[in-house]
Amino acid sequence: MSNLFIGVKRIVAVDSSEFAYAELEVDEHSMLVAQGNVGKSSLINAIRLFFLPECSLAKQAVNFGFSDSHGEFYSAEETFNHYFPSKYSFLILEYEKRVYDGPHCCQIISASQTGRLKIERMFTQLPFAQLRPLFWQEGDDADGIGQRVDSLSKQRIYDFIQKHDKRYEIAKEPNKVAAIIYESELQASRYTLFPLRERNTQTINSLRALIKLLFVASGKNKKPFTDAIANIIESAKKTSQDQLGFDIAQFKAQHESLKLQENQLNKIINEEKLYLKILKDREDFTAYLAMLGDVKPGLIWLQNGLDKLQQELSEHANKNGQAQSAFEIANKALTDLEGDLKSEKRKQRDISKDLKQFEQTTQTVARIKHEFPGQSVEFIQQSIQDDLDEKQHELDIVEGRVARDEAIASLETKLTQLCARRDKLRFAIDKNEFSLEAQLPKNQVDWLHSIHPALANANAGHELSEQERTVFEQFFSLFESHPSHFAFYDRRVEFKAFMRVNREAELEKLTQEIESVEKQLKEISGDAPSALHQEQSIKQLQQQILLNIKDLEALSNDDYAQRRVSELVKDADITNSSIEALEYSIAAALKKCETARAKRESIKAQYSQCKESIAQHSALLKQLKSFASTNNKWLVLLPDDQELSGYINENTLELFQTSASHLEQLQYALLSQLRSFIDANIIDDKHGIKGDAPFWHEISKCVDDVSEVYGNLDTQRSLLGRQIEEHNHTIGTKKEIIVQNFKIIKAFEKEINQAFAGITINNVESVEFEVGINKQFSSLVNEFAETNLYSNQMQSDDFYQRLVAFAERFFDKDDNFTLTMDRVIDSFEPRVQLKNKRGREDKKQSNSTNALIKIKLVQLLLKRLIAHNCDTSLPIVHDEIANIDIGQFDWWLNDLAESGFKLMAAGTHSTSAELQAKIGRRHVMDALTTALPYHAERNRVYWKGAETFTSLETGEQAELI
Repeated sequence: MSNLFIGVKRIVAVDSSEFAYAELEVDEHSMLVAQGNVGKSSLINAIRLFFLPECSLAKQAVNFGFSDSHGEFYSAEETFNHYFPSKYSFLILEYEKRVYDGPHCCQIISASQTGRLKIERMFTQLPFAQLRPLFWQEGDDADGIGQRVDSLSKQRIYDFIQKHDKRYEIAKEPNKVAAIIYESELQASRYTLFPLRERNTQTINSLRALIKLLFVASGKNKKPFTDAIANIIESAKKTSQDQLGFDIAQFKAQHESLKLQENQLNKIINEEKLYLKILKDREDFTAYLAMLGDVKPGLIWLQNGLDKLQQELSEHANKNGQAQSAFEIANKALTDLEGDLKSEKRKQRDISKDLKQFEQTTQTVARIKHEFPGQSVEFIQQSIQDDLDEKQHELDIVEGRVARDEAIASLETKLTQLCARRDKLRFAIDKNEFSLEAQLPKNQVDWLHSIHPALANANAGHELSEQERTVFEQFFSLFESHPSHFAFYDRRVEFKAFMRVNREAELEKLTQEIESVEKQLKEISGDAPSALHQEQSIKQLQQQILLNIKDLEALSNDDYAQRRVSELVKDADITNSSIEALEYSIAAALKKCETARAKRESIKAQYSQCKESIAQHSALLKQLKSFASTNNKWLVLLPDDQELSGYINENTLELFQTSASHLEQLQYALLSQLRSFIDANIIDDKHGIKGDAPFWHEISKCVDDVSEVYGNLDTQRSLLGRQIEEHNHTIGTKKEIIVQNFKIIKAFEKEINQAFAGITINNVESVEFEVGINKQFSSLVNEFAETNLYSNQMQSDDFYQRLVAFAERFFDKDDNFTLTMDRVIDSFEPRVQLKNKRGREDKKQSNSTNALIKIKLVQLLLKRLIAHNCDTSLPIVHDEIANIDIGQFDWWLNDLAESGFKLMAAGTHSTSAELQAKIGRRHVMDALTTALPYHAERNRVYWKGAETFTSLETGEQAELI
């Protein structure tokens, strides 16, 4: 063997294809036999899923190539739903791999939740025998068909594997699957299934094509195999220890004695479930009886509660009147406060209206002052008045109330005056150093400004002389200076800090007036304006006049307006405070009112609830009294001084009724079960259980009798086990002799057939020998292989009967029970097929030859793809095997095995027995159905190994017929 060996052992389908459970061993040539549409071909075809890495069936036609008998590809949905129709669906491949890390591997495929038509795989080193109970279990059926595992789920499988195998792998992507199953590095090849020399896309696609080719290799019109299997060849023995020393009479007597004891013990064991049910029923009876423990104290509790509720009802009636009075008082106080709030809010609106009016006046004054920056109010008023006079004069001229010549003369005079003022103002600006502000002390400048702002802003036009300064000083000395005013004899001048006049702004204003006069003069001196223009001028002048009048009114009312704004703001603050206080009081009153209302409603509800409780207590008390009277027979079993564990309500009464009902049922069930034990003679009727009226005391004592029987069960079982073990041991040596003879025959058969290996297609004679072993002997050997004769378990009656029948058939009563080959070997015939011999079909016209060539080609190509010259035992899949020329099978099967492949074929029940026998093992797939599948539409079951074949002589065939 090379460094690496990989051999596929079995394929398992769980709730897949047409099967509830199918388990096929494929480590040898095997054939699946069933009628059409059973699912055998589907099961065979599923093998390609394990050898190809794709994790989705969305493109199955390309990746896997599942098709019908006409070559039409199934849709992805059909394929997926066929193999993975439910959450219980699994496909499992177990394979043996010998390199470094152990012999067993399992690849488990299931539907994935990561997407539509997706599948995922888990790899584990646990053998499938350890995993099988997770998927299928032995049932109660006599045929050993088995049944579903109700707890089966993918998560449970994964949890089990993760717990017992720390080297498991989960793969949901094709790259990871390919890396696992095609790994060629020996130390990393834990789960290698087919180690590729090169793991690239081309190599994987080549493998895919070869695997697909396996499923289409067969042709049509294949002729069945016609030759029989040859006899068994007698072989020489190396030992003569074949004396069995078998006393048939003694063996039968001992077996019957043990059988009677086992039957009696089995009868007790078989009734153990009934015994456990009796214990459970007694436990339930005690529990249900305990549930009636509240009946007696419940009657007292309900009566006392009813008396207390009547007293509470009277108290609630008094409280209800008090709560109504308190609510009416609180509601009146709230209404009064809400009236006061409405009055204050009306006052607030009046103040806001007046405040808005006076604020408009102050805002108008602020605007005017902004237009005359740095000027006194008197200056501003005079300027506006002058402008008003000019506009009025201009209006008089436009409307014809003043003569044109007179107006022109007046405007020219005014223009001369304005220009003179402008010149003086320019001089003052240019000669600012001659201003009184610049030449007098600050206190004298403030003094002059307090008398009149114009005085402090005057410009002397020259530097003051000493005399002039002295005059100012002397006149200033006549005033007494105070922080807030200046006193001049009996007069008082309020102190006003000096504020320089903005001469630049004044000059700009004066320039605008000059330009305005010049414009007027030009307009009056020119041609008479049109009627439309004159009308527009009149409207414009009237608007300007009205604006000036309003400005003058605002200036004259400014002091009063400011004083009223201050007063109204204070009034508004007072009103707002009053409103805020009232709102706070209303909130408190509202809360108090709501509290009173809630208390009133609460007391009303308590009153109503109390009345309802009285009605409920009265009804419960009446019902409980009726129950106690009806079920007094159970109540007498309970103590009288028991305390109430909870309270009594409708649910409690229902529980009492249910408990009483269960007590009746359990008493009846216990009597029936105990009487069945008495009828089966497991116990004696010492307590009158089969009498007319046994009650709980008698029933309980009888249950104790049954418990005593099962308390001694282990002792009885142990004693019988030792006797059976001694009985089994008496035939243990007989088994060794029989099995050793069988092994000698099979070893000789293998040696002969190895000598005829190496035959090629159509060119070399093919010979294969098979030893025909007596069927009764062969069956006994096979049963020995499944039988542990060194245990303490009785073997089946069939086994003992076959063993006795074997001894009676093979040995005379007067011999020494020596086993010889001439009694075991029935036939030894060669199976020969020669090229171009009579009875063989023409190879040039054989479709089967073509199919075999294809399969041979696949073998060679697969070996080319595999790495490390790896030894293999891989399945070669062939559906409808009957289409292959039966004459090709001798060399073909040997060639397959030598090349590292095992045939996995499929056929119907009509497939020839010769062909099935040549393959060697058959799996009859449609024989069994389970009553407990995962889904009703998939109920077929196959497991527990394949059938093998032996040959019979013609005489024996007639005898069997």
